[in-house]
Amino acid sequence: MVPCAFLRLFEPLEAFPTADRRRWSRYVARGDGLTVRAALHAESRVAASRLLTRRVPIRSELALVRRVAQRVYVCPLQIAERQAAALLAFRETVPETAVDAFVSHDEARAAVLALERLDRPPHIQAVSWEVPLHWFVAFDPRERHLMAHPEGSGPRLTYLTTTAAALNRLDRVIGVVEATLQDADGIVGLITDLLNRLADFHDDSLLELDYGGLAELIPAPDLVTDTTCQDLWTAIDALDRGDATMAAAGYEAAHGRWQHLRGRQPSN
Repeated sequence: MVPCAFLRLFEPLEAFPTADRRRWSRYVARGDGLTVRAALHAESRVAASRLLTRRVPIRSELALVRRVAQRVYVCPLQIAERQAAALLAFRETVPETAVDAFVSHDEARAAVLALERLDRPPHIQAVSWEVPLHWFVAFDPRERHLMAHPEGSGPRLTYLTTTAAALNRLDRVIGVVEATLQDADGIVGLITDLLNRLADFHDDSLLELDYGGLAELIPAPDLVTDTTCQDLWTAIDALDRGDATMAAAGYEAAHGRWQHLRGRQPSN
C-alpha cells in the first residue's frame, strides 16, 4: 500500500443526521469501532480488490470511534466514496483520447453514483508521500503527539484539535497571507478549500492529522525533531510582523523537510 498521511474528522455522535446517528449508535453499541491499524488494513483490502475487479467497492459501514470523557466521536471510513472521488480526480488528469483505457465510462458513472450518496465531503482525506503543508496550519505545535509503537506497529505522529480552533487558525492565516504576499492565490486557495471543508462539520468535531505510513519512512531521530508545524507558524507570525527574512526561513525549513519523500512520488 502506498504510504499516506491522513486528515480525519471525528464528529460527535449526536451531530449526525438522524438516520446516520441511529446506524452509528448501533455500531458503537456493538463495539465495532476500528483501531487505526485495523482501518488501514480494511482500506488496503478494498484497494487490492478494486485493482483486481476494476470496480468501485460497495459501501461499507466501517468507522473509527473515539471517546473523550462521556462523549462519543465517529469518523466513518467511507472507503467507497473516497475511492470514487480519487478515481474521478485521476480521470481528469488523463488526456481525453486515452481516458477510457484507464477509467471507463461505466467506472466513472459508478463513481459518480457513489459520490451522490454524500451530502458533504468525506470525513477523511489521504495524500501519498507527504503531509500537505497547509494541513499543519490548522493545528498548534503543542497539539503534536508522538507515540513509539501503538497497537504493536511502527511509530505514529499525530496532531489533534477541535474544528472550531482549526477554523479560527485557518481564517487568521488567510488574512495574513492575503495582506502580506503577492501572487498568493494558490496558497490561499488551498487553505480556503480546507476551511470550507471543515465548515461543513460540527464545531465540536475533532480534527486529526496522522502521518500514517510516512512515519515509518522517516528516520526516528528526524521524526522526534520534526517541527514542521512550528516552522510554518514561525513563518506566519513573521509575515504578520513584516519580517520577510524570518518568514522565508521558516517556510524553507518546513518545505525542505519533505523534499526527500515528495521526490519519491513520481517513481511510484
